[in-house]
Amino acid sequence: MHVEFRNAALTGWTIVSAANPLPVSASLDLAASDIEIGAVEIKNDATDDRAKVQTAAPTGSTMGLVTWAQAVGAAAHDAVAAGNPLLVAAYASAAAPVDVSADADAVRLWALRNGSLVVNLAGGGTLIQAAAGTAANAMRVALATDANVVDTELPAAAALADAAANPTTPLAGACDHEFNGTTWDRRRGNTEATVFTSAARTTTTNSADLTNYSARGVRLTLDITAASGVVPTLDVKIQAKDTLSGAYVDIAGAVFTQKTATGTDELVIYPGIAETANESVSDIIPRAWRAVATIAGTTPSFTFSLGAAYVL
Repeated sequence: MHVEFRNAALTGWTIVSAANPLPVSASLDLAASDIEIGAVEIKNDATDDRAKVQTAAPTGSTMGLVTWAQAVGAAAHDAVAAGNPLLVAAYASAAAPVDVSADADAVRLWALRNGSLVVNLAGGGTLIQAAAGTAANAMRVALATDANVVDTELPAAAALADAAANPTTPLAGACDHEFNGTTWDRRRGNTEATVFTSAARTTTTNSADLTNYSARGVRLTLDITAASGVVPTLDVKIQAKDTLSGAYVDIAGAVFTQKTATGTDELVIYPGIAETANESVSDIIPRAWRAVATIAGTTPSFTFSLGAAYVL
């Protein structure tokens, strides 16, 4: 094997061989032309756009001992690229490429067909994939405080209910709850409640305590389907409960017209409405309240129900 240098200033070929070695300190004048070594061309023109092999400190057109080589592109960083600049290439594939056979093997960079480089997250040498949290190669994210204590700031998933305890986490599940002074209750819209179920009653009866969660007023419907006895009477009134003392107080004017026979009647309690005796009362319905049905007469009996429709 030998290397040949060609120069237009020379009359023939100079062959570098064991018998005719190239001195290490030799220099060649490249002023006249370039040097071609096989397919490698050493350029003389400092303005040539192609890659050049340069000495550490080139001067003029004389190249001394080559101490290093540098590939130089056609455009600097942030400069306009022209021609065919040297670029970093990747293997374009819409699908993930197959693994190489072993560690330390050369491997291509992977890019999508639009040129976007593909990056995979890995843990312990295993690719992290989109999978259920129980999968061995699923991504797990731990949110921790400076003390390395996991703090998700979210309450545990649970069905919403009334009388929920005061939360120790943000109210992600209690955005539509209202505080009642002790616990939190779900906020209601216009809802209905049963004060008295339909049944025959012969003596004065108090309803169970009712809880008004969100309403300002209530519309009460008294429906009597049977009445008997000698001069039987039925008087129904509404009372507010003082939860501190447990005492009941009549809501002024919140009384149905006295009943002696079957029929249906209504009573409305709501702040700001026009008042009509035994029909409408300008007042609020408190959180805790009840109805009292007073029955009088000789062997009286009334079959009736009392329903409540809360009004916000």
